[in-house]
Amino acid sequence: MIRYLVDSSLWIPILRGDADVKQRLSMLANSPASFVTCGPVQAELAAGRNERNSRAIDAIVRGLPSLALPSADSFIHAGELFAQARAARTPVRGIMDCLIALIAGSHRDVILIHRDKDFDSLGPLHDFGAESWR
Repeated sequence: MIRYLVDSSLWIPILRGDADVKQRLSMLANSPASFVTCGPVQAELAAGRNERNSRAIDAIVRGLPSLALPSADSFIHAGELFAQARAARTPVRGIMDCLIALIAGSHRDVILIHRDKDFDSLGPLHDFGAESWR
């Protein structure tokens, strides 16, 4: 079964009421697939918590199964991936996306869905399944 790791670049529009993204995500929910999250996505969403979205964010960050970091060296590998992207002249804006790519790549049954050009930059540098919803 395919598991979808939904990046915060999709959760945020859903939390803001984007009906198109919500509809696409609900179509996946009706397929033989499941949704998962990971620590970096949970942190990004928790950072945007406010009174209006608190319950919805809790449902995501506490309600979905969370994928673990692939190894004790994951933070080092994320830093190295960040440096590789900069050296390849395709820099990413934040190291959290490097961690998310590493986590997604450590699970062959996981597809990262996103609206973040940083993952497009990381794709040639690290093997992970990803689908852009831009």
